[in-house]
Amino acid sequence: VISYEIPFIKAAFREKGCDPKLVVIVPNKLHNLRFLPTNINRQDKAPEQNVKPGMIVDTQVVHPTWNEFYLCSHTTLQGTANVPRYTILLNESNLSADQIQEATFALAFGYQIVRSPTSLPAPAYIAGKYADRGRTMLKAHLTNETGPLPGPVENEALNQQITLAGNELLRSKRINA
Repeated sequence: VISYEIPFIKAAFREKGCDPKLVVIVPNKLHNLRFLPTNINRQDKAPEQNVKPGMIVDTQVVHPTWNEFYLCSHTTLQGTANVPRYTILLNESNLSADQIQEATFALAFGYQIVRSPTSLPAPAYIAGKYADRGRTMLKAHLTNETGPLPGPVENEALNQQITLAGNELLRSKRINA
């Protein structure tokens, strides 16, 4: 991300004539660390046995040199909460850790499909849904009933065929992930 994606993002902004200050945070739920409250009442339901939304851990169990934190933004309805770890890769705005954590928590309330906060900030959650949709569309486009289609893939032509890039009618519409 630091070596490839951030330079491409900055180049795209420069191409459009702007130079914003970037804050790049990468969430990760693929870890085995679990947080549990002390004094759990076994008769309580799962939401009462888990950590509460808004819980932040930014010391002790984080990486000693990376700038990272754990933030539980959701109510866990079943099982043990899988609290995402957030790694701050770039902070050109010089925001404090508290400001970044508060903004990250606030973004979890922006997913319009449900009324409660999600485990990830809405932009990251929606991006994941779009990635899944894109992967499914690509797979369907590149295969047929007998298997993969022969020949090389031309990315620009493929982009025009399976995305909204060439569809003016749909470009102005809101599409939920």
